Amino acid sequence: MQTTNLKKALAAAAVSGILAFGVPLSAQAATYDVWGQLNTGGALIQYSTFRSHLAGNASLRIYNNVGTYSRFGLRGTDGEQKTSSLQYNGSGGDQSWGWVATGSYALNGRMGAQRGADNYWAGTLNL
Repeated sequence: MQTTNLKKALAAAAVSGILAFGVPLSAQAATYDVWGQLNTGGALIQYSTFRSHLAGNASLRIYNNVGTYSRFGLRGTDGEQKTSSLQYNGSGGDQSWGWVATGSYALNGRMGAQRGADNYWAGTLNL
């Protein structure tokens, strides 16, 4: 009888430990290939594809940057930009917006104005 109670107590402790430490809702952020063209006059481009995001870190890796510099931010469905802009110089790189609230987001982008400059960019968005 005491062995059965001990097993029950150990099982309850194990379940309590799992509940206390929790199991993450998502093991990793969703990753999206993103690309496009920015306006060589420096005007803002508001991309139309919205993607869902659960609260947590969000980042953008640019591996093919425009001919000048590029800046990107995340825009909510209300039309407002919700993050600061990340600036990419040279060939690009990895940058993070840090913690971003749950929501649906699309990219805002612009580049340094230069007539005739390469305006194509490509990267990976992690939400």
